[in-house]
Amino acid sequence: MSYQKNTAGQKFNVLAINTSTGLPITGDAANITAKISKDSGAFASVADTNPTELDATNAAGVYVFDLSQAETNGNVLTIVPSSTTANVQMDMLNIYTTSVTGYTPEQIADQVWDEAASGHNVGGSFGKFIRQMKEGLIVVEATVDDGSATTSSFQTTLPSSVNDYYNDDTLVFISGSLIGQSRIIADYDGDNLQVTFDEPFTSAPADSDEFILLAGHNLTLTQIQNTVWDAPTSAHPIPGSTGKALQDASVETQNAYVLPISTSDPCAPRGTALTAFINGAATFVLEFKDASGAIIDPTLEALYFVVEDGSTGTDMVVIPDGSLTKTTKNISVTVPASDNTPIGSYRWAVRTETNEKVLGYGVYNIQYAAQDDSP
Repeated sequence: MSYQKNTAGQKFNVLAINTSTGLPITGDAANITAKISKDSGAFASVADTNPTELDATNAAGVYVFDLSQAETNGNVLTIVPSSTTANVQMDMLNIYTTSVTGYTPEQIADQVWDEAASGHNVGGSFGKFIRQMKEGLIVVEATVDDGSATTSSFQTTLPSSVNDYYNDDTLVFISGSLIGQSRIIADYDGDNLQVTFDEPFTSAPADSDEFILLAGHNLTLTQIQNTVWDAPTSAHPIPGSTGKALQDASVETQNAYVLPISTSDPCAPRGTALTAFINGAATFVLEFKDASGAIIDPTLEALYFVVEDGSTGTDMVVIPDGSLTKTTKNISVTVPASDNTPIGSYRWAVRTETNEKVLGYGVYNIQYAAQDDSP
């Protein structure tokens, strides 16, 4: 406890222990006395010659002395208790007094913590430090002022009437059923003191629920989505990154228009399916268009044409970029004769050599040449 300087009605307690047994000793009040020194001065017997035993059953060995007002008139009180009973020991006490009078410690604490922060501006002081911390973290305190609040919008008692003034601040509830929940303000209507959120709360707040706004620029879910999707593809060239993959995908198509250079070898294509005959070389012209129908310039990429075994994914034929004839509108490729029997499932594909991104693909048919039945 805190002791008041030069104040009557105060007490101090001592604990008497039997050193031979290590246990508290009871019934020894008549044999116990104490001496006191104020501010390291001469010792004198305390006015309360013998203490009162506090409670032999519930507080065995505890004895209580009364202090007179004069005995407390010092900044440091050194008290040495003793007993004439053999083997009884009590510890010395050092008591530091306070000169604040008229208030209990609780009242003083209340006065300190309830002091207005705006009144403490001395550089380097704890008062100013705490005020700066508060102002740097919490923009304002306010309440819901809306009996028809929804999970994503409600009117408030916020002080500013400027539109968008609190945009991007984080609102945190400090009372009510939503206490601890926070959302970023997407829009602030200063005329109606109304806040709106991209992400709704789990339930609507009640009228008069309290909240604070945290300082700092934050991004709403919609802002983050727009920033990601509106980023220029040219700004993300790192190989292996999602940005590079999306950039590459901007020239990718799954719709290839295949134009034969002859009508007999190979057979005319059907959609994206190419047909070649066993033991016969086949030449194909491939034209690629993007989703909008615009022709893709294949000279911008190093390409190769492959024929795969569809059941295993193994490349049966690989024709590198140097063996392709490329224009700004199409590529021409000659596939050497194949001795594979026309069984199984095959696929043709055009890929980039750098990361094997597929630009176009389709079915690759291998069949016997038609029989010539003419006389």
